[in-house]
Amino acid sequence: IPCRTYEAYKKVKNWNIWLSRIVDPCLFSDGTYTYQVLPEDDSKVAVKALVDNSIQHVTFSTNVTNPDNDQTYLVAKIADNCFKDNATITSVTLPPSLISIGAFAFYNCKNLQTISLNEGLEFIGEKAFAHDSLVTGTLTIPSSVTSIGTSAFYNFSKIEKIDVLPQMPPAIGTSIFFALPNNATIIIPCGSLNLYQNANNWKNFSSKFISACKPLTLKKGEELTQEDTIVSSIAYRRTFDMDVWQTLYLPFEVDSVLVYDNEDAE
Repeated sequence: IPCRTYEAYKKVKNWNIWLSRIVDPCLFSDGTYTYQVLPEDDSKVAVKALVDNSIQHVTFSTNVTNPDNDQTYLVAKIADNCFKDNATITSVTLPPSLISIGAFAFYNCKNLQTISLNEGLEFIGEKAFAHDSLVTGTLTIPSSVTSIGTSAFYNFSKIEKIDVLPQMPPAIGTSIFFALPNNATIIIPCGSLNLYQNANNWKNFSSKFISACKPLTLKKGEELTQEDTIVSSIAYRRTFDMDVWQTLYLPFEVDSVLVYDNEDAE
């Protein structure tokens, strides 16, 4: 029967006697996960639940095919509570098609250690990864993210670094990074430090902020290149006449500038 018509068929005389044989194409499984067609878009699905409970490494393809009707869908979301309280998962790698992670999706996955969020992800729900306290290394927030729910990364007690890529601060709920280790750092995009320091809820974590701007060293005759500036698609070049002192105006943010007059003289 067509997607989203199951309830209607249940109520129709003579159809209702065949309910045990009616297959709802809105909900299907590939043997590893259960998927549900999105109500707002018949071409996309959300990952609804885990079927194979032995899975340690959660990963999805960009597309999945319904074995009941051979229809192919784009994997766009992870549903609320999808992997909540799973004690087997150790890693998560998300496909580029994913745009949303639901509330409590990976809540309290006690053995989860590594998370790879995809570029293209826009929304991370409330407590989506809360109490995943074994996650270590670096967590990267993709540049495409625009919204992060309350306590999404609560109690990441072993994380070392959070690399935040959006130039504009995403809208966030309270306590998204509550209970980070004392030595954990939050890397802010070059040129955006002031924005994050003044953004609602972000400013509560400003003591951990470090600008991604890299120190810039120039010697006599050298040029300022695109790689030095880390400003995409724009190159700034300047050759210096070191016979006289000059004022150098940089059209981007850097942590420090070292200018050498000759050889090792600064």
